[in-house]
Amino acid sequence: MSTKKKDLKDLVAGDKVVLVKAPSASYYGYGCAVGTVFTVVKGCNPVHNGVLVKDVPFKGETADRYINSNFIEHYVEEEKKMFTKNDLKTGMWVKFRGGDVGIVLEVAGTLFVMDVTNSTCIARIDSTFTYDMRSSSSSAYDIVKVFAPSSNCNYLLRQDKVGVCLFDRKGLEEKQEAYKKIVAEIHALQAKADTLWNEIV
Repeated sequence: MSTKKKDLKDLVAGDKVVLVKAPSASYYGYGCAVGTVFTVVKGCNPVHNGVLVKDVPFKGETADRYINSNFIEHYVEEEKKMFTKNDLKTGMWVKFRGGDVGIVLEVAGTLFVMDVTNSTCIARIDSTFTYDMRSSSSSAYDIVKVFAPSSNCNYLLRQDKVGVCLFDRKGLEEKQEAYKKIVAEIHALQAKADTLWNEIV
C-alpha cells in the first residue's frame, strides 16, 4: 500500500489510521487485531486525544467510535498514478497487443520501440499513440505491458532480464469487464424487482 504519514491533528474524514497496539477491554476498539485499518469519520478531538473512525467492533457491536492516539498510527493513501505515454523512458520494455515485444529507445527526442533480435523498429511512439498508450492506427499496436529496465546494466538488451512490470492493461481491462458485468446484473435484477412490484400493486 502506498502511504505517507500524517500528523494526528491534520487528519480529516477519509484518511486512514492503523491499529498498532491492542487496547485493553476498557478502551473502544477492544477486540480489533493489530494491523486493522480504519477510515477516519471526523478529525482529531482533543477531549478524546484521538479520532472518530468508522466501524469499530466493541462488545459485540460495530459502530463509529473514537480511538485514542496511543493505539494508532496515522497516514493517508497516496493517489496511484496511472502509467501513461509520457512515462515511457529509454531502457523500458513494452509488449504490444499483437504480441510484439521491444525495448524503448529515444532518438533525437522521439521514442521508438525496437526489436533487439533484428534491430528493426516496431513502432514510433508519436501522436498516433493516445495518452494511455493506445494506437490510433491499429489495436495490434496498443501497448498492453510495460516493464522496467533490467537492474543490471549488462542485461539491458536481454528480454529475459527485464525489471518489474510497471503497467498491465489486461488487468485493467479485466476489472472493467467485471464491473460492466456486475452493473448489467444489477440492472437486470432491478428490472425483475420492478416487474414484481408492479404485479403486487
